[in-house]
Amino acid sequence: MEEKDEIREKIENTLLEAYRNEYKEHISIWQNLESKAQGTVAMSGVFLAGIFAFIRQLGDQSNDVIRVLLVFAIIFLALSLLSCILVLKTRKRPALPGGAIVEKIVVDLIEGSANNVSASQYLLFIRDQTKAWSRVNMEINKINNDKAKHLWIAHRFIISSLGIVLLIATLNIFKGGTL
Repeated sequence: MEEKDEIREKIENTLLEAYRNEYKEHISIWQNLESKAQGTVAMSGVFLAGIFAFIRQLGDQSNDVIRVLLVFAIIFLALSLLSCILVLKTRKRPALPGGAIVEKIVVDLIEGSANNVSASQYLLFIRDQTKAWSRVNMEINKINNDKAKHLWIAHRFIISSLGIVLLIATLNIFKGGTL
């Protein structure tokens, strides 16, 4: 019977370790999404500066269609920046099953068993930790999915703005550089 408990303990510990590793991966994804959002903000800022420089060079005789397209390009870049802010906004991360949580589980376990912990109680202790890590991972994954969604929106706005600027450049080429 004891061999079965040892095997079960190994299995439970493997599961617990898998959840801890999953958490590390979620945190890595979180950091990567935020780094990409920061890069997107920088790219949008440079792009906006370029558009404003181009606008300063437009003459009074420039085409109203070009002016409208530039307004849309600016709006799309502003929306991209807003989406990046949503990626970077401070969020409350779920509490890790660290010392305080594990201590509570341990105290409950020891007090409930009059300091005589059985193998099955120890397995329940591991299972409680596993459940706590599972909850944390689900919450972090949900946050990461939200961040990824907003980052993808930001990228689509930049792509749209780039498309408009390329259209303006193409029109400028065919009009002989007189927009």
